[in-house]
Amino acid sequence: MDTIANNALRVDVIIMDRGFFDALCWFEWQRTNGLLRQDDYDRFINFFLAPRFRMVIDLVLAFDASPDTSIEREYRNLLTRKEGSVMRREVLASYREIVSKSLEKYKHMFRQVTMSNTDQKTQDKVSYDITKLTLEKLRGIADEKIGHIPRSKINSGLSSVFRFDEIRDAVEGSMAYAERDAVEHDSSLVQLLPIAVIKQRGEPRILVGRKAEKAVSVKSPERKKLLGYFGGHVREEDSNFLVDQNNLEVLKQCLYREVKEEIGIDVDPSDDNPYCIWVRDGTKSENHLAVVFVIERDLQNTRVTVDGEEMVRYEKKGVTGTGAILNTNQLLKREKIDSWTKNIIEKIIGLQDTEDAYQKGLF
Repeated sequence: MDTIANNALRVDVIIMDRGFFDALCWFEWQRTNGLLRQDDYDRFINFFLAPRFRMVIDLVLAFDASPDTSIEREYRNLLTRKEGSVMRREVLASYREIVSKSLEKYKHMFRQVTMSNTDQKTQDKVSYDITKLTLEKLRGIADEKIGHIPRSKINSGLSSVFRFDEIRDAVEGSMAYAERDAVEHDSSLVQLLPIAVIKQRGEPRILVGRKAEKAVSVKSPERKKLLGYFGGHVREEDSNFLVDQNNLEVLKQCLYREVKEEIGIDVDPSDDNPYCIWVRDGTKSENHLAVVFVIERDLQNTRVTVDGEEMVRYEKKGVTGTGAILNTNQLLKREKIDSWTKNIIEKIIGLQDTEDAYQKGLF
């Protein structure tokens, strides 16, 4: 569970023999049979349905077999036929019914749930079917699909910085997903990128990041720049497990995932009308629209994890890297920054210098 919640980036594939869905079925069975109080049941179920767990589950496989088949397989290589507390026909039949009901109850909360009856299948046949399905799922994950809206749906008269309300209808009504390479080369589409500005509570200091040069293209506006934000593209996987299909919630889920992947911390974007940045300067920025969530927290007690693959502490000695906390004035005047960071400082969070504020008695 710790790997899924906090260290999922360190592994490529996790296969769980007794996973989260199995736990849900077990609690459903216990509650149905009067073995679990309602209050405990509610708390257990809500814990295992937490989005931070479900977001990393791509495929749930449920195997079904009749009680007779299950008992035959259980005792096939044993010397005894004595039934246990669970391996009894009446218990297996009731649990089988609960699994079926649980699939209907919870399948909309997972990306893909598949049930397979194995009564007439050999172990080799089951293994073949599951391996094939798993490889197809992995292929689909590798073919990344990102969120976009038609440029024609956005008012061309908008300034470079505006509120989400200006594009809310376009996002809610027209956001779609397509393969990243196709979207990147289609100038009629605008890609949505939720980003988080992680700011010291009550002070004009922000957490900064630097992308690894190997992680960005030569023409990327983020290359060799210090960034005042974290985040990235909306993926189809950010939407296909959420119960609420409101696309603003999809953007928030994307941001949670991206920040968790980039620097290992949890964020909870709450603004329902965040700022947006859309720079039209003839560069790649024109095809990207940032949805900016300003998140205030105690940065001194925030531990940043940098794996060196996407974000780096520094590319070379003496260069400010990911995890540094800088005053906005210092960032604007002394560092090489991109246009989004410049707009964030000048038009969203402001320029007030903390030291000057102290000197003037403002704090």
